[in-house]
Amino acid sequence: MLRRALFGCAATVAIFGCSANDATAPSEPVGSSSSAITTSDVVSRAAEWVNAKLLYCQSPNHAQDDDTACSPVCNREDNPDWDPYRSDCSGFVSWAWGLPAPGRTTSEFAPADTAVSHAIQGTDLEPGDALNDPADHIILFVQWVTPNQSAEFYEEPGCSANPPYAHAFTSNVTITGESVYVDYEGMTFTAIRYDAIQPPDAGTDASAPDASDAKDAGAAKQDAAPKSDDDASAVEPDAGVASAPRAGAGCSAGGVPRTAGSAEGIVALVLAFVVTRRRRPRTRQAR
Repeated sequence: MLRRALFGCAATVAIFGCSANDATAPSEPVGSSSSAITTSDVVSRAAEWVNAKLLYCQSPNHAQDDDTACSPVCNREDNPDWDPYRSDCSGFVSWAWGLPAPGRTTSEFAPADTAVSHAIQGTDLEPGDALNDPADHIILFVQWVTPNQSAEFYEEPGCSANPPYAHAFTSNVTITGESVYVDYEGMTFTAIRYDAIQPPDAGTDASAPDASDAKDAGAAKQDAAPKSDDDASAVEPDAGVASAPRAGAGCSAGGVPRTAGSAEGIVALVLAFVVTRRRRPRTRQAR
């Protein structure tokens, strides 16, 4: 039985020594389309406009602007990625969320329109969410300064505002369910979230082998695993895979040190076991 346990342990080492190389390739990064974007992507995209102090316009770049408070034609910093978007408050959030140009209007976001977003509790706000008043204005939530009391936001404020370009501000807030009153704006908004937004680390950790990969590796190697003299059946790969850790996997039986999952390691385990058996007195074996 001890020899069977030793060989089972050695087979488990061999399985985990190879499974990391069988891991599936990383998936395509999220945030490359309007249907998949992370919270960190949203904040990073919005910060591009804030850092550029992109001027407010209710039209795409170099197009006619019907806002009487603005110039008749929108002329702002040229950028092929931004140019098709309106640089008003809702165009700004549309850009940040990766929605198609020229961008949705405030009435096309929740709570008025739930095609791409939905209302959430104000206390649940996370980076990349937004606050919307469908009849007037929308701003992007960046982070809490003091949870549920004070927060940082990004916005495109309007041609007659000071400043008239994308900027950051910090404000105290008062939360009642989905409603959030923002002192800086003097307005009450509804907290909303983009339906397709994902956590900041989504799709970035593909290095750890999947359990099914480790199981397949074990099945492929069971013929190479040593067998005991009194048991001609193959070692069960599932027994080792189910309980062994994914990283730094190894075995220790009867005081034998952990060894890497190589042929030399398995031989070392077998030799150490044989030496141990030879040194033990028969009186101890009879217990």
